Amino acid sequence: MDIELKIEKLVFGGDGLGFVEGKACFVERALPGEKVLARILSDKSNFMKAKLVRVLEASPHRIHPPCPYIERCGGCQYQHLPYAQELKWKENQVRESFAQAFKGEEIPILPIQHGPKEYGYRKSITLHRTTEKNHKPQRLGFIGHDNCSKVLIDYCMLADERLKEIFTAEHKLGRREEKRAFKLDEKGRIFTSDEEKLYRVTVGGRSLWTSSMGFFQNNIEVTELIAKKLAEHLEILKPSRFLDLYAGVGTFPLLVAHGVPEVHCFEDNPYSIGCLRRNVKELELPRVGIFAGKVEKTFLRFILSSSKSSAAGAPPFAPPEDGFVQHKVAENWESGGFSKSPCLPDRQAPTPLYERGGKNTLVFMDPPRQGIASSLADFLAKEDAGENILYLSCDLQILLRDLRQILSTGRYKVREVIPFDMFPRTKHIEVLTHLQRI
Repeated sequence: MDIELKIEKLVFGGDGLGFVEGKACFVERALPGEKVLARILSDKSNFMKAKLVRVLEASPHRIHPPCPYIERCGGCQYQHLPYAQELKWKENQVRESFAQAFKGEEIPILPIQHGPKEYGYRKSITLHRTTEKNHKPQRLGFIGHDNCSKVLIDYCMLADERLKEIFTAEHKLGRREEKRAFKLDEKGRIFTSDEEKLYRVTVGGRSLWTSSMGFFQNNIEVTELIAKKLAEHLEILKPSRFLDLYAGVGTFPLLVAHGVPEVHCFEDNPYSIGCLRRNVKELELPRVGIFAGKVEKTFLRFILSSSKSSAAGAPPFAPPEDGFVQHKVAENWESGGFSKSPCLPDRQAPTPLYERGGKNTLVFMDPPRQGIASSLADFLAKEDAGENILYLSCDLQILLRDLRQILSTGRYKVREVIPFDMFPRTKHIEVLTHLQRI
């Protein structure tokens, strides 16, 4: 069924929101102020989803999307809107989402920060198998707008131009390989996720090791903006202990935590851990502990062990001479990588250096898109893990879910929220939230 309606605003995800007899209707690619003809795709008890059929009265901000694949590819949600307007609406979405999640509370939300590029910023692209499983080379594609089909393209406008060749080339996938990531190093060379190789990425003036099978931030310029903001927090808070949960290869502590007396990194990806160890040793970050394994378990043990050590008056832990806690990672320097065997501590981690009385500890979290485990959120809500928590999230709704749990006991309050546009022209928003213990 087709309906006519007026669009009032853009909501998180990029859809235009209008109302039909009081019921919310979300219309793909419709803009605020527009009168549109839309086709209902789904009609639930309290909302509808609809597809844009025709714009009857266009917004003065509507532009023609420059990408020829926009109708079939599911990657971009804002190409029909000038970038300045996209930023405005993304910031508004963060403000409204926090206001709805924490009614009656005044939460300081700063203006959204963004990098210099709205296109050509991605240093990594993941493409998917497009034919049945076989050993023949094939072109790879993106997931389509319907979340099912595969879309072959000649070039993605979001990708760094040095990745252009991957879209038209044929790639031979492994028997169980459904997708492949292509990543640029600091010299513009392409590395792929089908085999492990170490390569360097320059961020914030530092050259860091990362793995073709690990994670590294995609938008370098915005990563540097986040690091700059973290450095400002460290300058103000002056923590004596920096705990980095989901540390990856150590990007943020290596960029900003050189002045912190004590740094501990928690990570479970074996490929990232190997690079983290190498970066710490090469860049000589002093007094670093590296804890391999599930963050939800290693971090909890660390904090509880710290509390016991403090209560017993135990002396602080002195790291080994190489500057970090050793863990067993089978190294293969000839091939430039690490083995694929699980990366586990070769012994129980020594009693960590504890902060006198548990004070002046800063906990920084940058988890995967699914957020932190409920057990970790509950632990942070009830235990004295740190005076300050900085939570960097790439999913706004997951962030709000986790914050509700952390704040549920009233031990912390939100001091500041800063949105970052890590992925321009898409629905995604990176958000840094500062929690301070009351």
